Amino acid sequence: EFRKVLVAAVRRAVRLIASAEFDSDEHSSEEDSSELASPSNDRKRLYSDEDAPDARLACFLTGLLISEPVKHNLSEDENTALSCSLFEGWSVGLLSPSPPW
Repeated sequence: EFRKVLVAAVRRAVRLIASAEFDSDEHSSEEDSSELASPSNDRKRLYSDEDAPDARLACFLTGLLISEPVKHNLSEDENTALSCSLFEGWSVGLLSPSPPW
């Protein structure tokens, strides 16, 4: 179903935007007191700027999928499964420390 493709696209976009690889999770207390730690220097994005997922498109598709017209065309079980899947996908992004979330 096309709806499942859209949900998968939203989940993948959120996961990619939220992904960050840390070079080092540990900082000594001496370094922290002498220098301000910069979290952006410790992280690497897993995508290039040209291949970056669009956060606005992910938000738009999410709104489209949870809109009233879509709700009315789905059974209660399908609607619950759709909402849960989107919630799981977005919780990854909202709990991550990376922009734009």
